[in-house]
Amino acid sequence: MADLEGEAPRQKKDSVKKSPVVSFLLSSLKLSVILFLLIALSAAVGTIMPEKEAAESLSHCLGPGVISFLSAIQLFDIYHSFWFFMLVGALSVNIVICSLFGMRVYGRRRIPAMPERFTEERTIGCNEAFIDCVDQIKDILLKNYHRVESSAVQRERIIYGERGYRRRFFTYFIHAGVLIIIGGMFIGYLYGVEGNVEIIEGESADKICLRDGGSELNLGFSVRCDRFGMEYHGNGMTREYRSDLSFLKDNNVLYRTPVLVNHPASFEGMRFYQSSYGVVPEAHITIIEGTETKRFTVRTGSTIELGNDGTTAHILGLGDNLMRLGPAVIIGISSARGSFTLYIFQNIAKIQKGIPKLLLLYPQLNPASFKPYEFALERIETRYYTVLLASRDPGAGIVAAGGICLFLGLLTGFFSSRKRIWVVIDEQENGARIRIAVDAEKNGVGVDRAILGWLDSKHVGVL
Repeated sequence: MADLEGEAPRQKKDSVKKSPVVSFLLSSLKLSVILFLLIALSAAVGTIMPEKEAAESLSHCLGPGVISFLSAIQLFDIYHSFWFFMLVGALSVNIVICSLFGMRVYGRRRIPAMPERFTEERTIGCNEAFIDCVDQIKDILLKNYHRVESSAVQRERIIYGERGYRRRFFTYFIHAGVLIIIGGMFIGYLYGVEGNVEIIEGESADKICLRDGGSELNLGFSVRCDRFGMEYHGNGMTREYRSDLSFLKDNNVLYRTPVLVNHPASFEGMRFYQSSYGVVPEAHITIIEGTETKRFTVRTGSTIELGNDGTTAHILGLGDNLMRLGPAVIIGISSARGSFTLYIFQNIAKIQKGIPKLLLLYPQLNPASFKPYEFALERIETRYYTVLLASRDPGAGIVAAGGICLFLGLLTGFFSSRKRIWVVIDEQENGARIRIAVDAEKNGVGVDRAILGWLDSKHVGVL
């Protein structure tokens, strides 16, 4: 038999000469598997490895040199690393090349080469005239197969039938789905936003701190934590914590919703996830200036303007039992007279009673040492704050579309089957010799009943 253009010879590995490009294309399936495995391995490592902030806690175990090396190869941020994007990009190129090559092959209207192994192969003799055998078998195949091709070589005819040949297009659905998912991932990386925001219970925030190094992003609206609550198991472990949020614009509440772990909230394209929580101490202090008394609620880092001359009081720290003398607040005062540090204790009267000369020996403990102001600490209490992960991913919808396309491709491939048949008719002196080969991917039932019935009607015998 001649080459594929004329007939369907058996494939012989040693007789096919492959150019480097063809070899690359033919090995693309292996390349795809390798790339998929590498990406899956990278994703698994990315799930196990801590992120940038948490990785700092490993420095005492691994050492600063190891931490620096792992950071240099972006092992603590795998999903944004250059080599992860190279793997994904290589997979995209591989899929495109495979798809183009497959389209070129499928576009040829040639009879495929008969494989070395068949679901069923029969050689049968027929007393019918050669030309009648060819026409009748071709008519049978046209009624039972979607695609029928024929070729003639000297005294031999090959009729090829294929049923379910559109099943091969499920591969392109899968390829398209993977490419769409990858495209959505790149769009999310380029144009997506991700950051954190800490909101104390009862307060609001209109900015988030981006995870790229501390820069802030204005949300265009405010998020208020109306309430933060926790529930515990019987053994005291935390069972659930939730934040009741209100979203505001121009001081008007537009949306209220609770946020729990694995139950995010969305507002104007931004999604908020419950990430963590914490407590922050607050001090209620009183500042007396002559006959005027002012009360303030402060936290570490707060600043109070004491007068019009630029004098300020900075809250340097809070302590529940500072120097084992009870609750206290440390205040740093900056003025034209210089800088001073005061330690304001809640129980200063009781302390002074126990140590009468304490304020003389340590004037920084005297709440009235910086004239004309006198400081007093009323109480220290703690308040919860919620930590929310805020993100906006414009590629999420594209990834979802890719997932649907991928699912449809898998569904099509699972519920459809492909069957191919080659009928080789050799002209003989007293009729024709018919050889039939069948290749079925699944549910192989051998030679079709229509052909078997025709053969039986001609009283043929097996050769």
